Formats: sequence, structure tokens, C-alpha cells
Amino acid sequence: MKCALIYIIASLTCLFLFTAGCTTSPPVNSQASPSVTTISATTPATPVIIATTTAPSLSWTGAWNSSWSDNSKNFSAILKMNQTGSLVTGTYEGDIGILNGTVLGNRFVGTWYNSTDMTSGPFEFVMSPENTYFTGTWAYSSQKLVNATEFWNGIRV
Repeated sequence: MKCALIYIIASLTCLFLFTAGCTTSPPVNSQASPSVTTISATTPATPVIIATTTAPSLSWTGAWNSSWSDNSKNFSAILKMNQTGSLVTGTYEGDIGILNGTVLGNRFVGTWYNSTDMTSGPFEFVMSPENTYFTGTWAYSSQKLVNATEFWNGIRV
């Protein structure tokens, strides 16, 4: 009698778990996409499926309508960037300006170089959550980026 009761309880538990897993929908998250599905069998008849998600990575690759300030004057140019892994390179003003740097989360940190007047310095751009624009600051090599007052922003073209 005890064995029959145990089998009934075990069967009902399995049926409950199976029904609960098959009828519930995962939460909708527009920022995430399924990446890995792991199947773990609690019993041969009732596998439990666990889906994990990862947020989409932000890409710096593409053309950007950028603008920046320099001594209270504003400038603009198309900035073209290419990202390979966490490394990003870019050019602006017809390849006169060059960017090189590294992606750290939603930030792109690196060095700019202008071949016309041989100036360079650090910059930091921060990508929007929508991956459509960035805001940033820059400085000359003689200055520290933490004290930078010049902006450099961009909108994806």
C-alpha cells in the first residue's frame, strides 16, 4: 500500500511539473535573445528545460554623424568605425583623423590622432542602450580625460 501511494504521489508530482513547464510562457524581453538551452532530466519521462538569455552586444561598427567641440567651436564629420571583438578602429574627416581603442561594456575608450596638425589624445564614448547614438568626451594628450570639457557625440547613420 505504501509503494502504491508513493508511485501515485511521484506520478502526480511529475505530471504537475510537466504541465507547469509546458503551459507557462517565458517572460518577454526585447533586449534578450535565447542563447543556450540546457536539458536536465529529473526522470527519463519528464525533462526540465531551462533557457538562458544574453543581452545583445553593442556594436560600434558603422558610419556615425559625429560632432565635437574644440575651444568653444563646434565641428562635424562622418566617423566610420569597425569593431573586431573588443577592438575598434575608426577614421573621420577623410582619413585625416584616426581612432583606436577598446570596448569595455557600453564604453569605447581609446586614442584619437589628427594627421594634419599631428595632435592626439584620449577619448571616451558611451553607447546608448538602443545602440543608435553615443556621447563622449575627448582631450589633448597634454590633458587628462577626467578633466576634459570638450564633447564628442555621434548618431548612427
